[in-house]
Amino acid sequence: MKNNKAISLLITANIVSGFATGLTMISIPWYFKETLNQPDLFMSIFFVITFICMPWGIFAGTIVDRFKRKNVFIISALIPALTAITASFTANDNEIHWIIVSIVFGLTVFYYNIYYPNLYAFAQEITEKKYFSKINSYLEIQGQVTSMIAGGCAAILLEGTKNKNIFFGNYKINLGIEIDKWNLNTIFLIDGITYIIAAIIISFVSYKRIQKNNTEKGKIKERIKSGFKFLNQNKNILIFGVFSYIIFAFLIVEMFTLLPEYVKSAVNGQATVFASSELFYSMGAIISGLIVSKIFKNKNTILGIIIFMFITWLICMSMAFYPSIIILFITSMLLGITNAGTRILRITYIFNHVPNNYIGRVNSIFNLFNVSIRLILISIFMNNFFTTDQNIVYAYFICGVIVIICIIPLCLYNYDS
Repeated sequence: MKNNKAISLLITANIVSGFATGLTMISIPWYFKETLNQPDLFMSIFFVITFICMPWGIFAGTIVDRFKRKNVFIISALIPALTAITASFTANDNEIHWIIVSIVFGLTVFYYNIYYPNLYAFAQEITEKKYFSKINSYLEIQGQVTSMIAGGCAAILLEGTKNKNIFFGNYKINLGIEIDKWNLNTIFLIDGITYIIAAIIISFVSYKRIQKNNTEKGKIKERIKSGFKFLNQNKNILIFGVFSYIIFAFLIVEMFTLLPEYVKSAVNGQATVFASSELFYSMGAIISGLIVSKIFKNKNTILGIIIFMFITWLICMSMAFYPSIIILFITSMLLGITNAGTRILRITYIFNHVPNNYIGRVNSIFNLFNVSIRLILISIFMNNFFTTDQNIVYAYFICGVIVIICIIPLCLYNYDS
């Protein structure tokens, strides 16, 4: 690759910010569930934030395609950095008001909505076409190794040790040392600092543009229309982008709304079980990052995604009908394989079929449909029925049905292709 140094710095920055952000995004849902005992409030907050993401996501796509992507990285990191650091100093008796926690969570979600489209657009811009699959695998592996470390740390830090032991349901592991529980304000402080460090690392990135990028400089409204026009002229890309996103939509809803309740009510687990499921997910995603590009190098990309979606359906059914800690960990690892595998194949497909000057808007439009699906799911699962007894398992059954429905248009598209 011609921009090896730039790619190395990009990955390094991603590791630095990804660890603390991952720890924060694991901690906040559990904070509402365990500390505040208000999971319904968090679900309502998540619904509102997701709704706001619809117009923001489209606008973010126009920013990615209009401005220098290196600068977008730096500027977009500073707002959540300052917010997280400020929030860390508002703790009263080691507790932070739910409104402040919600603001940190919301700004982190908004950051994700510009960060990832910008990350993939930048990666496409500085990478030769023959290395598209390889760079996506690198980003996936790096991201998941970071998430795995964050999940492992969260498993210990959210509860701390008891007599030098951490517990996974009825199982315990002796660490040999006593570790105190971390409060949310400490996690926020570290999160904010790592944003700033990542922005400093990005500032040292220098690169040679590989892909042509004929930047549109018209009004925002016209640039948005241009993105929709491109997809209207390429309906196969639109169908592929919309329906191949379903696993990711399920994953986001599951992690922030279903999983805390599932761990507490369906498998009687604690914070260690909740955080460890993220650890197992990351292990699966790393495996996927290592093997998917090699397995599907000369094979049908769409068929690969269909296979991963079918496995995701089996995951949902297993969690619905056989709730246990062991099943949770196994399905979390499998979900890591299917989501990461789908993402690698999907992004590589988009790199090969969407010009660099459109990719920010195209990904944002796909994300618009993704957010719409998430809103529908969240609105369904806000019903008190799902937080009564072990009824959360029915939510997984519903998700499984939706996943299998989304396979149908991809099968038809694959047949036509």
